[in-house]
Amino acid sequence: MLLYLTQADETKMRVFHAIDRPIEELTVEILCRKAGISKPTFYRHFESKYDVPIWFARFMCLETLDKIGRTLTWEEGLRGYFEIGIAELEHLRYTRAAPDMYEKIIAAREKHRCRIIEETLCMHGVEVTPLLSRAIKGYVKVELHFSEERVEPGQSQNIDEIVTLATSFIPPVLYDALKEPLAQA
Repeated sequence: MLLYLTQADETKMRVFHAIDRPIEELTVEILCRKAGISKPTFYRHFESKYDVPIWFARFMCLETLDKIGRTLTWEEGLRGYFEIGIAELEHLRYTRAAPDMYEKIIAAREKHRCRIIEETLCMHGVEVTPLLSRAIKGYVKVELHFSEERVEPGQSQNIDEIVTLATSFIPPVLYDALKEPLAQA
C-alpha cells in the first residue's frame, strides 16, 4: 500500500523505526539518536516514548481501516492494514512488551474503531440501533484480537489468507452496509 506521509508523519515514522528492542529498554535520547532528531523535535510530536506505538496504531487505522465504507472496500482496507502491519512487524513486536501501554492502546483502538464504524454507517444512511451497536462492538473486539494475533511469531503472513479470514469475521449486516465505499456508492 502506497502511503503519503506528511513531514510530521515522516518524523514520527523515523522514531517508530528506531524501536529496535523492547521499548522499556530504550530512552528518548536513544530514540532521538537513532531517528536523527533532537529531543525538542521528539517532544513536539510525542509526550513520551510510549506515545510512539499509540501514534503508529492510530496511523495504521487512519490510513486503512477507517477508510472502509468511505473510500475503500472491506477487502482493500483490511489488505492495506495487514500489509502495513506485516511490513512493520519487527517494530510492532517490540512495542507490545509493556502490558500497561498495550492495554491502553487496545482500549483506545477499540473506542476509536467503534466510533468510526458508526459514523461511516450514518454517512451511508444506516441507523445505528442498539443491536447494531452491539454487533459493531463485538466485531471490533474480534478485529483487534485477530490483528494482535498476527504479531505473534509463527502466524501466517500470507496477505490473501489473512484478508479472507478477517473478512469472514464481519457480521453480514455490517459487511453489506459498508460494502461499497461512498465514493462508489
